[in-house]
Amino acid sequence: RLLYREVEAPAAASSPEANRPRAAVVEGGNPACWRSGFTFQRCCKEEAEGCWDSSFTFERCCSLTQKRVADLEFRPSTASHYDLTHLHRDNQPRLGPVQDDEALLLYGIVRTVRPRTIVEFGTSHGFSALNWLHAIADDPDARVYSYDILPYPAAQALEDSDPRFIFHGKSQADFEAADVENRLVELAFFDAGHLVEYSLRAFERLLPSLTMNAIIAVHDTGLHVLDHGSGAPSEE
Repeated sequence: RLLYREVEAPAAASSPEANRPRAAVVEGGNPACWRSGFTFQRCCKEEAEGCWDSSFTFERCCSLTQKRVADLEFRPSTASHYDLTHLHRDNQPRLGPVQDDEALLLYGIVRTVRPRTIVEFGTSHGFSALNWLHAIADDPDARVYSYDILPYPAAQALEDSDPRFIFHGKSQADFEAADVENRLVELAFFDAGHLVEYSLRAFERLLPSLTMNAIIAVHDTGLHVLDHGSGAPSEE
């Protein structure tokens, strides 16, 4: 878990909200908050320093009073066949986001191969992560580890909704085996830094953690930058 640096703002006049006592702690708190040495006991009971930032707050992690970005459920379908309503977005074909037909292909691969450990580089608005979670809905031991350098609201919504989703606010090039609890990765999806050299660097870091028959899916790498730019500084 990454703690984001907070910039101190000028002191503001006190308000009734600021003086209101904290809500009671809910036993166990929010499981999405407890990793990388941060525990319910340490943060909610002992109120140790360094637990909170703009993403991980007392209200989100301890009292569960922070309003959720979204309420999502990932349960095995009770329909006679597949429930694919999450794919009904009518996306127009274009570079960038995963398209509905691409998501259907990835969903089918996961349903067939049944990977227990999925790594995706590039969270953004969370559609591919949501797709993975629907595909593993009936497997309590499966995990989705998602990476992005920006703390998108979708990442928090997915973490709060299902403990099988773990978000890492870091670059794909900084992957470490400890990020995935030293599990072997059976499926990796590259959709973050769209320059080929960025993905190659991440692949080199990921390679020792891959199974012998791991599936590697690469989305619009080497193409996305033609329309949208790489985000890298100019050479001048």
